[in-house]
Amino acid sequence: MNRANNLARQRTAVDIVNALILLIKLEGTRFNHYKQKAWERDEILSCRGQDLMEEAFRDVNLMEYRISMNKCDTFHRITVSRMTSTNEYTVIIPVEETMGSRFGTCTCGKPKTDGVPCRHMVVVAMSSKIEGLTRIQIMPYWWTTAHWRAQYAMDVYCKTDISLNTVKSMTVPEDRLRYCPSWTAAKKKGRP
Repeated sequence: MNRANNLARQRTAVDIVNALILLIKLEGTRFNHYKQKAWERDEILSCRGQDLMEEAFRDVNLMEYRISMNKCDTFHRITVSRMTSTNEYTVIIPVEETMGSRFGTCTCGKPKTDGVPCRHMVVVAMSSKIEGLTRIQIMPYWWTTAHWRAQYAMDVYCKTDISLNTVKSMTVPEDRLRYCPSWTAAKKKGRP
């Protein structure tokens, strides 16, 4: 059995407390890095939000689509279809902004599953049929810098000044744990 366990016994044992201290320090470093990046950014959309917006608006030709719009009390209902297709998609855009965004829904399902505007919503924003609707407003709130800053609030700090000595000084030793007395295993063969 000793030979079978030889490979496992040769590996370095990792102390659980030291591993947790290392993870806390790494997480604190990551938190402080992204907190600094979030509060340095001046644009409305976050870095990733800006990239997603540019990707959504890329290669969309407004001349390839037909648009018809109905305005209700709280939302705009727009029917969008391609000139070369009979498929129609219904886009719902709210009239009022919610936290700086007018991100809506579409029957194609992409906004609901991917969390980014679909081609049909992009066509509505590009058409200027809804007064005041911009490229940035069509993006959902969770891609804005304000939402990014809310995740990394200025008054929140991740303490990473933890060491094994501070852990030892803050805990009470367990006095009930004892080594096996030497008289219980006297003169027995095998490993102690």
